[in-house]
Amino acid sequence: MLHRSKIIDAVYCIHFAGFTHGDLSLGNILSKDGTPFIIDLETAKPHVCGMKEKIFIGEDRRNVGCPEMMRCAALVQAWAKLNVKLNGLYTFLRMDLRPGNINYLLSLLIHRSHDTSKYRPQVEKLVEEIEAERDVFRRIPREERLIVPE
Repeated sequence: MLHRSKIIDAVYCIHFAGFTHGDLSLGNILSKDGTPFIIDLETAKPHVCGMKEKIFIGEDRRNVGCPEMMRCAALVQAWAKLNVKLNGLYTFLRMDLRPGNINYLLSLLIHRSHDTSKYRPQVEKLVEEIEAERDVFRRIPREERLIVPE
């Protein structure tokens, strides 16, 4: 199994060379000794990639400026899951799990109980965990995030 970040880097190398694959799928990504090889380049076209920042495995989904790189990230499941479960109570959208949204998140649990305050500690803990994950990516220095052609 290839490392997801190596696949992203291999596709970006095609983009940096001035092309887009045009038919990117997992079936077109092979491995030799852990190095990805992208095949079936018959549909490749000239391309100026708008991607300026690296994709980090596990970060929140974001627009990186290039549809094919977005597809690549989705194919290798680079992004954090869109939905987060709270102890079997409810599945929240990850983007809603923010410190300022606690009351809104609790309102989504109203079907469980009219007194949602009993869920507050669980919701706050979940939001803290998600924010801690996001903080890992926030702390990456800007210069390490940028793609610098070699």
